[in-house]
Amino acid sequence: MKAIGTLSHETKSGNLVINGNELAENQVPHIYSYASTNKGIVGKIRDVIGPKSSPYIVIKPERKLSKEELSKLAGATIYESRSKNAKTRRNFTRQKSRVH
Repeated sequence: MKAIGTLSHETKSGNLVINGNELAENQVPHIYSYASTNKGIVGKIRDVIGPKSSPYIVIKPERKLSKEELSKLAGATIYESRSKNAKTRRNFTRQKSRVH
């Protein structure tokens, strides 16, 4: 998981806009990957708009967020994760079965 920025604002359609000024030019997040915080999944990345030097990331939330939840997200760092259950898959080690 890599940090992509902090919440800028919510659009009229309910999408979240993340300010990605902290990203380097070669670290633009992948579209349709998941956006999460330390507490869980926020939604899916739908679009990356603006120049590479200071992009904005549009996220479609998984569910409608209340004003309290939005205020908590305002100061939180948003991360990009490739899978929905990234926290559980991070420590997963695959063991190969041996056939005799």
